[in-house]
Amino acid sequence: MSNFESEAERLKAVLLHPYAPNNCFLCATPLSDQNGTVEHVFPKWLQHRFNLWEKHLTLLNGTTISYRRLTIPCCKVCNNDGLAPIEKRIEEASKLGFEMFSKLSRFELIQWLGKIFVGIQFKELSLAVDRTDPNSEKILTPEFLQRYAMLHFWLQMQAPHDWHPGSLWIFECQCPEETDLQFDLKDDALNGFIALRFGEIGIIGDFFENGVHQKVAEPLTAKLANKKLHPHQFTEVVARLAYGASLLCQESDIQFFQDADGHVSYRIEWRSTVDGDSCMNPWHEESYASVLSQFTGIPFDQIHRPEHGTMGWLFDANNTYVPWMLNESHPLAGQVRPILK
Repeated sequence: MSNFESEAERLKAVLLHPYAPNNCFLCATPLSDQNGTVEHVFPKWLQHRFNLWEKHLTLLNGTTISYRRLTIPCCKVCNNDGLAPIEKRIEEASKLGFEMFSKLSRFELIQWLGKIFVGIQFKELSLAVDRTDPNSEKILTPEFLQRYAMLHFWLQMQAPHDWHPGSLWIFECQCPEETDLQFDLKDDALNGFIALRFGEIGIIGDFFENGVHQKVAEPLTAKLANKKLHPHQFTEVVARLAYGASLLCQESDIQFFQDADGHVSYRIEWRSTVDGDSCMNPWHEESYASVLSQFTGIPFDQIHRPEHGTMGWLFDANNTYVPWMLNESHPLAGQVRPILK
């Protein structure tokens, strides 16, 4: 994208983003009738393919909004030159299935997920907490979105081939016959985490930890390589990684430098905020079970029982992966009390 002459200028702009409806949600450029447009947070092709147009997304305050109404202000440069080509590549690859989708640029997939994640939060800047009172405070404040400044910056970068700024996981999922069961969304605005399942593709992103989470979670995710997950198994993976995202203790510092000719450069440094070798706070099973309960809709007292542990569908007592096919009972139903559809 070319609203700025250098990456440093663009970074400065997004760090000072006003998060206002008259500015591009990405690059902060002031909008007019000549340079402004709107961006669908969830692309039209995704909404049409999975019948999302009239379905509703639950917002942070517990209210809902239809997917079709999730549009945000965007300049034509960001929309046409930056977002549209990425969207086209992802749409075409997803039509061809998991194998082709998994070959896409990891950086572009981070950008695609990041646009959806930021877009949801940006929309909440303009929505009242109390829909019956237009003068009530908004669901989110600009101060809340300032934590996403680095993600705004990464969304505008040309995709490199050997680096991406967060953790990304792609899993092959079994696809139910009913279209209404082929799409699912989970996100965590506080911890920069989002997961989508659409068709046979399950994709998960954690944005604010410089790829550390992907390394930490490898003992889990390596066991699931080349597995075709039942949708409920994918939900369990999402819950495990979402809870893990809340335990990560990573922060970044940005430093700007200006040379004698006035050229601006920058450096980003990441560090852990906990003592010792670990980059995570301790795992507490009850807290994880609360996340799993939230994502599955199963009451907590059924998800977690101190005398038996936490419900799960991925592994047996020996921590070995358990294949589970659609329209079949879980092989260990008596032990794990699985969700049955």
